[in-house]
Amino acid sequence: MWYAKLVVGFLAALADVSPSQDPNEEDTLVSDQRKFRIPYKIGNEPEKVKEVRLFVSRDMGKSWKLCDHAAARRGDFIFLAPEKGLYWLAIQILHTDGSLTPMTPADFHPDLKMKLIDESKPSWAKHDEECLARLRKLRKNWVIEPETQEILRRLENNIAALEARKKAFEKARAEKTNPEKK
Repeated sequence: MWYAKLVVGFLAALADVSPSQDPNEEDTLVSDQRKFRIPYKIGNEPEKVKEVRLFVSRDMGKSWKLCDHAAARRGDFIFLAPEKGLYWLAIQILHTDGSLTPMTPADFHPDLKMKLIDESKPSWAKHDEECLARLRKLRKNWVIEPETQEILRRLENNIAALEARKKAFEKARAEKTNPEKK
């Protein structure tokens, strides 16, 4: 089951997200997109997994609500956040013998933390630059295989989106410093 969590955390990081600047949310990804795909893959004995469940918490893990479930072979969830704010997401596995991992919501730990923001003006910060550098390095070292083509396409799209956001920010900053050059 740890493998399912690892893939969720890694691939969600390829969405249009950046690490939070708030030190209290150091492992939280920030995005202005309300809808995103969360892929998962069952690594160990997938034939023993009946269902994968996605839970969400809006109160930092005090309570959890089932928001989606899927057959183990489906491979992803589509998460649509109803509004901006903090979302903790956790996966629960229903095994073919009826057992659950983790057993109850009290045992959940967030597999992914997302903070959705309403960002109408361009912004760029040090963590954005670091994220772009990590994605570029990942792309440079990518091993192209048929089953990873979709992930590579998403990686390329996210690099392009970050580069476009950086360019928009730099343009807005230049216009602000030199208003006569509009």
